Amino acid sequence: MSQPRVLVAEDAAISRRKIIALLESLNCEVKEAVDGEMALLYATSFKPDLIMLDLYMPKRNGIEVMEILRSDPRFKQTIIVFLTGEADMKVVRQAIGKGANDYLLKSDTLNNLRERIQKHLEAISNSE
Repeated sequence: MSQPRVLVAEDAAISRRKIIALLESLNCEVKEAVDGEMALLYATSFKPDLIMLDLYMPKRNGIEVMEILRSDPRFKQTIIVFLTGEADMKVVRQAIGKGANDYLLKSDTLNNLRERIQKHLEAISNSE
């Protein structure tokens, strides 16, 4: 398998660095965005296999970014996972209902985050 390409869109530097370090330990090529507009720009130029979006970001929130990406045929099958500190299941259901593949709580343990991300990377590998 080629190195999976992952776009991480997260405005909080600490959370972004934590996820990027985890992805790099899983041998992913990572591009980082600090807001929704940057995420959209990088998605089209970087062509990620997996997109991880914070729900609440400046310039466009994660759900807006996902809706724009899902309306583009190039991103219909791309795995999109939300990163959130939000444990409100109503918000999580809304994200899943609009096309997200999964969500991860930023507060989860590194082992749980690694396990969940690894499953998505394996799905990408199996689809190649």
